[in-house]
Amino acid sequence: MNTTFDQIKKLGKLIAEDQHYNHYHDEVMLTRYDSNYLEFKQMPTVSDFQEGEHKLLTFHELYDQTHVKFKFPPNEVLPEQLLTYFTQEKYTVSFLELYYIEASKFKSDGHHSVQVQQVSTDNIEVFLKLNYDEDIHYGLAFAQSKQHYLRNSLHRPNEKMLIALYEGVPAGSVVLYESEESIEIDNLFVTLAMQRKGVGTQIQREIMQMNPTKTIILVADGEDTARLMYQKQGYTFAGFQYEALKTAESV
Repeated sequence: MNTTFDQIKKLGKLIAEDQHYNHYHDEVMLTRYDSNYLEFKQMPTVSDFQEGEHKLLTFHELYDQTHVKFKFPPNEVLPEQLLTYFTQEKYTVSFLELYYIEASKFKSDGHHSVQVQQVSTDNIEVFLKLNYDEDIHYGLAFAQSKQHYLRNSLHRPNEKMLIALYEGVPAGSVVLYESEESIEIDNLFVTLAMQRKGVGTQIQREIMQMNPTKTIILVADGEDTARLMYQKQGYTFAGFQYEALKTAESV
């Protein structure tokens, strides 16, 4: 299977499109950057970018949103002219890396102290509290809106949530998006107190065992050490994508 960024779930709704970009928006999660952004179809010139920037700024002002985010065509390096503009305008530039692995090729031993459960009506409240305690670091509005999103995920087709317990204590979780050929790992995290105990690895092992014939895909921060772990576990690099973000705090 040819793994591309097209297989990654779009968290926002596509509300507008033209020859230059797609506009994604989420009226429930206005503070989640990855749900509210413009994605360019071709690498823009500075003037093309400024046009899209103006449209997004104007739109976000209607919803009192205090950020603008832009994604660029996968596997294309940002031109120097754009990088100069981003520096002048105090944008944060980052990039994502796309990885995939066949479930049978996952390289890691199990951790018997970690129990992984699928989230259901029986344990949803534990799962929600675990995520709330993690998300509150990004602001109250974000944490509260994400609670609503995660609770509704129980009823969405092709979505699953897993929670990991270390010796009975909630330690980490993940959201999965399913398609016929692949499973996307999203929002995988382990609490600070439970890191380096094999929790994240055991969550992945459970995913592989649940989906032995599918390709597992994920997106990692291109500057995060987590991507090095994925490489050691047997994941294959499949591409990169640049992003630019500006928030009210960075102005």
